Parts: sequence; structure tokens; C-alpha cells
Amino acid sequence: HYQAALQINPAFSDARFNLGVALAGQGQMDKALSHYQEALKINPDLSEAHHNLGVALVDRGRIDEAIEHLEKSLHISPQDAQFHHSLGRALVEQGMIDEAIEHLERSLKIDPKNATVYYNLGGALAVRERMSEAAENYQNALKIDPDFYEAHNNLGVVLVQQGAVEEAIIHFSKALSIDPSYRTAQENLDRVQPK
Repeated sequence: HYQAALQINPAFSDARFNLGVALAGQGQMDKALSHYQEALKINPDLSEAHHNLGVALVDRGRIDEAIEHLEKSLHISPQDAQFHHSLGRALVEQGMIDEAIEHLERSLKIDPKNATVYYNLGGALAVRERMSEAAENYQNALKIDPDFYEAHNNLGVVLVQQGAVEEAIIHFSKALSIDPSYRTAQENLDRVQPK
């Protein structure tokens, strides 16, 4: 459908963007990137194209470019929780933890029901050794999604650092009950569980 629309009107930025989304969904990221870039040439204010291009660039390890596009998406749509989340993740990748925390917190102010944002905020706070806050965010993620096995594991890691080994064992075990192949949780459990 999108290709047909582009044959009729090659300057139709929404069709170009949507074709990029469809290609990304099929795993054709190089083609998706190209269509996002073309959409932005046609309409530089297409915030979703900046966002999706930024996310794709993060996945490709092109963090500086990604941050530039993610910041543009937020300049256009400053109240978009997903845009703040994506920029926060990119900033973590760049080692800009304090800035990442700010964007992750803003994302949660806009949409307080996103378990993944709580999880990522917990990780950023743990990097800053703010363990109580990290634990609280992992717990918030688990309130929303009790089967979030990575959050169980990371909460366990924080609990070990806080000296709550028995509680950590419960979370490592829960992560493994959800995904028995999750090696990181098994390794963490093996480190702390009495033999």
C-alpha cells in the first residue's frame, strides 16, 4: 500500500515513514533507515521519523547521530513519553547517565505505567550507585509486569549489594522460573546460594 502511494506521490512523507516502519518490522533495517531519512528530507518536522531513525541508529551503534535525531523528536513533541524513554536509553549508551535519568524520569511522569522505563531507570540509578532508588524502580517494573524476568534478576543484584541475600535468591529464582534459559540469573543465583 505504501509503495503504491509513493508511486502516485513520491513526496508523501507519511507513506515513506510508514514504509520504513513496515520494513523495520520485517528486519530490513537498512531500507527502513533510508525511508526514514527520505521522509525527513520531505518533512523535517516528522517527529516519529526522527524517533524511529534515532532508535535504529542506537541499534547500529551510531549513538551520536541517534541522540541528535532523538533530541529533534523531543523538540517537536516534548510530551511524548516514548521519545523521552528512547533518548534516555541512548544517553545511557553514551555514558551520559545523569541526563539519561532526567529523561527516563520525564517519561514516567508522562506515562507512569511503563515497566520497561522503570527497569531502564533502575539500571541507570544502579550505575550511579543509588541502590535504594534502583531497587524501588525495579519493584515498580515488577508491579506492572510480574513476569519481567530481567527486572527480577537486576533487583536481585541490587538486593545482594544491600545485604538482602535471601530476598535476592527469591528474585533470581523467580527470573529462572519465568525463563529457565536465562544464564545471567543462574550465574547470580549460583554465586549467592549456599551450596
